Amino acid sequence: MSYVNAAFKPQTYIALGVLIALFWSAQAGAQPTDKPVSLGSMVANAYSQIPDSSAISIEIKENTELNARLLPVIQEELLEHGYTTSPDAQLVLQISLEVESSAPPEGRVAVSAQGDSRGLSDAKVTIKVDRNSKDSKNQAKTTRYRLEANLLDQKTKPVWIGTASITVGSGRDRREVSEMIVRSLMAEFGTTVRGKTIFE
Repeated sequence: MSYVNAAFKPQTYIALGVLIALFWSAQAGAQPTDKPVSLGSMVANAYSQIPDSSAISIEIKENTELNARLLPVIQEELLEHGYTTSPDAQLVLQISLEVESSAPPEGRVAVSAQGDSRGLSDAKVTIKVDRNSKDSKNQAKTTRYRLEANLLDQKTKPVWIGTASITVGSGRDRREVSEMIVRSLMAEFGTTVRGKTIFE
């Protein structure tokens, strides 16, 4: 713990009270909820029309267990759009999924003030930083998912490019969230989308 003491003049004491009120208001709004709120968005650009019944090859950039489980989901979505999959196809759909976890800033700041009967000119303020507070430990961690899907002609010419991202509580099942992002983005396969919100 660390302490900082500072003397305040009467003119600034009211401003200090406002600061304290704003601080505790922010602390109340930062309390975790029982069910994490999921927020996401996506954008997509169609550079040219995809011929009907085209064969498409799928390439997943990161060879992870999570991405491998997404392969049949992508294949299913392409079939629903009327396309087939083939490893030798001229059209190549490149998939990249990034998953990154983060935690909120640790520690809690407590502000207190003391004065005496002679007035506020002798008032002192104590600012305490507690990095082991229970409140900071109870703050929910979050996980950010970012999906990129690039459909290229002969791996060079862009045909369709889409990006989706979402941030959820780290307690959510990664496979479930990843599959949800894939289905949301692939539902717009071949179309142009500007800042569409994803689920929940």
